[in-house]
Amino acid sequence: MLGNYKDTQPVIYDILSNEIKDGKVKHAYLFDVSVCHNSILFVYSFIKSILCPDRKLENDGCSKCNLCKSIDDGSFPDIITVEPDGMVIKKDQLLELQENFITKSLYDNKKIYIIKYAEDLHPAAANSILKFLEEPEANIVAILLTKNINNVLPTIVSRCEVLTLLKDNENVTSKERIGQIIFDDQEDYDNFINSEDDSYIKAVIDFVNYYESYGVDTLLHTSSLWFEKYPDKKNNIVAYNLMLLYYKDVINYKLNRPIEFFMDYKDSLDKVASKNDLDKLYKKIYIIVSALDKNKLNINLALNLDNLILEMEGIK
Repeated sequence: MLGNYKDTQPVIYDILSNEIKDGKVKHAYLFDVSVCHNSILFVYSFIKSILCPDRKLENDGCSKCNLCKSIDDGSFPDIITVEPDGMVIKKDQLLELQENFITKSLYDNKKIYIIKYAEDLHPAAANSILKFLEEPEANIVAILLTKNINNVLPTIVSRCEVLTLLKDNENVTSKERIGQIIFDDQEDYDNFINSEDDSYIKAVIDFVNYYESYGVDTLLHTSSLWFEKYPDKKNNIVAYNLMLLYYKDVINYKLNRPIEFFMDYKDSLDKVASKNDLDKLYKKIYIIVSALDKNKLNINLALNLDNLILEMEGIK
């Protein structure tokens, strides 16, 4: 619940908690998350307090209720998240969102959509969401996140309540940063960061290093390199997310930008960066995102991984 952030985000907590208590939740929020890596956990805590019939701000056992559980496991039907399809958020994604929100809330409550990240909106998509914001409906709340508010369309900014999340604790470990990005569910996040076994992360890095060295030959070793550690759909989704963050850090390293997640693996980042130009790295990220989306469906996991390797090699 929102009360989890009373001490770490005191100003925003005061603003949002008062709006919830007074029944004056805004129709659109734009959160600047440029220095905060656990933003999605904050957003879901905020949403739980918005939707709570008792307007609770503290957990008080509420995390055990059906509403909170369904939000944590991603099955709550009145919350829709839109994120970049490849490198941008496309107009079709926003049109589909608007169609989904024509119907009444199944829980007779507010319907909420999250856009990650507003600076990645294609111009046509930005204009589409702008129309949605200009004519807000009482039961719809928009939550937009941005890592670069200067790249968000000014007309969108002007129609939102803009709030800047404070910087994460500088003592946050790289493992915690990774967990904050990947896991929406608090229990999964806690299990991840409290595990003393870092082989879950290292296995992805070993896979990437092997692929970068041996290319298509990796197809012969996916069982030992991948599926021994990530045998099922849930684990595969986490592993693809880890690979995505890893390649993003390769780009950070190549551009001499701060390493966001894999600070302890600079030698590995250096090797991968030396084998790829920026165009190749961006293409590989696009392929990983596509494979991740397919993994969320009922697709053969081995076939999906094989296709990823072939596409990254330019064979398919």
